[in-house]
Amino acid sequence: FGISPRRAASMLEDEIRAERAARGRAMMAERRKNMEKAQQQYEEDMRFPGLREDREAKERRERVMRRLMGELEEDQKKKRERAKEILGKLPETPESRTKSMEKALQEAREEMKKIRRKQLGKDVEGVDDDDTAGVGAGIGAKSGGSAARAREAAAAEAAGGRPRLPGDEDVTRGEIDIPVEPSSSTLTGPLKVEVSSVYNNEQSDPPMRKHCFQYTIRITNNSPTDTIQLLGRRFEIQTVGSSMKDVVQGEGVTGRTPILKPGEVFEYTSTAPLSVRPIGTTIIAARMKGEYRYVVLKEGQETATEEQIKDGGNETADLGTFHFIFPEDQRVKPFRAEEDDDEEEEEEEEEEEKDDSQSKEDKKEEKPDKKKD
Repeated sequence: FGISPRRAASMLEDEIRAERAARGRAMMAERRKNMEKAQQQYEEDMRFPGLREDREAKERRERVMRRLMGELEEDQKKKRERAKEILGKLPETPESRTKSMEKALQEAREEMKKIRRKQLGKDVEGVDDDDTAGVGAGIGAKSGGSAARAREAAAAEAAGGRPRLPGDEDVTRGEIDIPVEPSSSTLTGPLKVEVSSVYNNEQSDPPMRKHCFQYTIRITNNSPTDTIQLLGRRFEIQTVGSSMKDVVQGEGVTGRTPILKPGEVFEYTSTAPLSVRPIGTTIIAARMKGEYRYVVLKEGQETATEEQIKDGGNETADLGTFHFIFPEDQRVKPFRAEEDDDEEEEEEEEEEEKDDSQSKEDKKEEKPDKKKD
């Protein structure tokens, strides 16, 4: 049987009304659900203020980290594909930054163990590739004898591999007892060692207490006949306010063992990044001194023997005491409360004297008036 057009239109309207009713019920249910969620959120905010903001911030950070990690992985993937195109195979590199960091840390631990074993062994004077990287600054006595070497070895173990010694009291107090100079010149035997230091503004970050200094060392062989070869160095550095000084020592000079013929000069510049805060009682950031070890080459000998290199040299040349000095804009002006108090007392006394003299003059002027009356 066929359906009349009116019946068909009525059935279509019923379906439309049913669909609209279902949509309305779904919207009402969604609205009730949102209202309940909002009520729960309101109660939670009342009980735990700031919790929702923290959770949302955490979700945002996680989204950003996922996006960044995805971009890094994609970048690494492109680099590996590019390297494979160029080399024909994948390079042997860590797959992630985490693995690269773990590998670097493991290598650093192994290197530290080697240095400790060498320092605690027969020869205390270990090897350090950097001269003054990441240390404090100061001056101290030379190590000599088994007792001194044992103390340095114990201090090295406590300091994580780098030897440390008790510092100079005047540097610890910040009240320097000797002349403050940014340079020095010392003649020991045939070698003259000169040093000058300057502040490095470009590499310094004063708000983070990072102050970098550059020092230039010039070593001259004044012997008319002997040829010498530098085999090692040892520096003692103490930052102002610190009770300890770091001992930086190692083979060679800036990774080399230069040979100086009579009259020849060897010069190099190094950097000392110091973590120190200026104080009002002194203008220095640190004190430093040291020594260089060398051997005198025999006639016809071109370079030191393996045994001489292993011994580290049987002669020493002193690096005289000098200071790393803060520039004018980085110094702290001292506050002298006693002088200010004295000045205030003198001003008060002067004002009192002026008042007394003024009152005496007023009395003298009043006396003749009384006689006239």
